[in-house]
Amino acid sequence: SMVLQKRNGYAQVYKYWLLLQKGIELFEGANAIGVRPIWELYELWCFLKMRQMTADILGLHFDNPEEITENPMPMVKPFEDNNQEHTVYYHCADGSMARLHYQHTYSRKTGEVHTATTENRPDIVLTVVKPDGFELTYLFDAKYRLLDDNKLNREDREEYDASGGADTPPADAINQMHRYRDAIYYGSDRFTHAAKEIIGGYILFPGRGDNESVRKRFFYQSIETVNIGAFPLLPDASDPSNEGTLLFEFLTKILTAPSVNDHLRDAIPQKGLQYVSTEQPTPQDLVLVGYYKTEQLPIIKEQRLYYVPAALGKGSINLVSGFEKTKYLLLHHDKERVLIRLKGDGPKFYPKTALENMGFAPSGDYYLGFEIKDFSPVPGIDPNAYELERKGKYVASPYFTTIDKLI
Repeated sequence: SMVLQKRNGYAQVYKYWLLLQKGIELFEGANAIGVRPIWELYELWCFLKMRQMTADILGLHFDNPEEITENPMPMVKPFEDNNQEHTVYYHCADGSMARLHYQHTYSRKTGEVHTATTENRPDIVLTVVKPDGFELTYLFDAKYRLLDDNKLNREDREEYDASGGADTPPADAINQMHRYRDAIYYGSDRFTHAAKEIIGGYILFPGRGDNESVRKRFFYQSIETVNIGAFPLLPDASDPSNEGTLLFEFLTKILTAPSVNDHLRDAIPQKGLQYVSTEQPTPQDLVLVGYYKTEQLPIIKEQRLYYVPAALGKGSINLVSGFEKTKYLLLHHDKERVLIRLKGDGPKFYPKTALENMGFAPSGDYYLGFEIKDFSPVPGIDPNAYELERKGKYVASPYFTTIDKLI
């Protein structure tokens, strides 16, 4: 790169590179020690940097296999071919997970996430998996190139000067991220595409410039508007903690967002469409309305389970169409009410003995148990404003309703 050759330190590095090459030539046949082109080393370093950043942000440790799991990394061995995929799994205490892939391939045969045409192989893929199973995918490509300052067009030159001189990534690299997002789909097979898969795509490049200068450049501001852009990332031996601070800030945002809505709020759907989170109630979502006695609440919270009689008779529930997809539970006792989320994977059948072994005190023989996801109240809905459909001696009878009636 003629641009990089002008940088301070390049000539000194090249001098020692020549010394190394001459030294290797003294040993016949020993020059196959795994010399890598600089762009490939930069790509690998970017992955290792993101690997550590992700662990630091999530507060997880590589020496604890319950927190982080990965196989040995063949691509860091100098004597072996490095074109092998590698994945790091980060397991969080709240049930969420992150996956960081190196050289992950998407093709027509890669299952639910695939391409319909040609193979795509981004350098780094970060997938955030929320506790309810919702997955959000972000792509990163490391490019050891810069746009020559002498080749900036008029618009970019004015912005470059106004920003204080932050380096510019190559245009074709940013365009590649647009192509990735357009090519990779989520669907049951390559002929029926349910949706585009990629939330955003970003270039990592060896750019210089302080953070405030970078924030003024188009390639950084576009991250907020269209989720395509670039982050400068360079090694800093004098202060490693200062490496990629803008990238660290962005990773913190997407890894620690409490809900899927926080991720999708800035994502840009196709014209006429919108992203809908499974965590955001819709009017026709089913709600199980269930009564509890004061002494029952602790064991309900401990076991995260609410059960209703499965047979016909006193206290039994009238099943409705789609009951197996019930997403919410309205627990009530006198004036105490709370609307919480169910796991939504359908009720399970429980005989009396199974519930007794869990600490419950059922009076009947057979029950349907709905598993509770967590006890955080669903935001935006006041269950106290809802008028119960069953009152008096029937107040304890469970039944189904919908979110729109609660609202």
